[in-house]
Amino acid sequence: MLAVGRAAFGSPGPTHVGLIVKTEDGELGLLQALDPHFKMKPTPRIRRGVRPGEVCWTPDLVNYLREYDGRIFVRPFRGTLPADASRRLTTWARHQVGKPYGLHKLGLPPIGLPIQSLHLGGPAQIEGDSWFCSELVASALVVTRHLSPWHVRPSRTDPEDLFTDRLLNLRSAWEAPLLWSASIPESSKTPPRLEVARPQFVELTIQNPTQHTYRLTLNGEFIADLPPYHEVPIRGIAGRVTLRAKPLRSTAGEQLLTGDVTEDTNWSLSQ
Repeated sequence: MLAVGRAAFGSPGPTHVGLIVKTEDGELGLLQALDPHFKMKPTPRIRRGVRPGEVCWTPDLVNYLREYDGRIFVRPFRGTLPADASRRLTTWARHQVGKPYGLHKLGLPPIGLPIQSLHLGGPAQIEGDSWFCSELVASALVVTRHLSPWHVRPSRTDPEDLFTDRLLNLRSAWEAPLLWSASIPESSKTPPRLEVARPQFVELTIQNPTQHTYRLTLNGEFIADLPPYHEVPIRGIAGRVTLRAKPLRSTAGEQLLTGDVTEDTNWSLSQ
């Protein structure tokens, strides 16, 4: 089962991804490479397996996901993973746990602009000293033979690649993304409810017709420094957007734009 992390406008599509893997004793957990700046403060009961800054295997999924900040999408696996593939994945995953998060790789997959390119030096390498989240998952899918090492570059794989099937088509093995809901009571024995998710990706283009450079933040997250007479396209899931444009090295006033972005839209800063 492929679990895709939070996705909201303000970041260009999904920003995190992990893979649900079982141990030798059959316990399920989330294999993920966690950013060292990961902010969730888990309760003591689920602190086991949450280690920012490294690859970790996180059990107690329902309670862990309850405390995750943002929307969570899950891609259920079609059918059952063959026993030999499951053993390969479990063994491989065990050897990745504890390896550091590849912070230096953060700029390699161009977030929001997924890229896969031809191999010039052989098949993808699935043993690394450090991992970026989507790189880890893509390599795991090479281990299970759902992705060909000749047709995927894990280090160039964006979380969105594993979400939209635009460049890496996973539809033959995985269902479309489902929205995970934590609406059930904590004491309930009922499994978490999955709602069909229909994420709509749109593009918001910010235009700067002024002679000033502006620093842009979208829903509180830094996006770009926008030079005079330029524009920047931002891709994300349709929703409420708050744009703050702060002038750099000028006395121009700060600008605030807000609205619901439900289709491809252009916003222009005031002159």
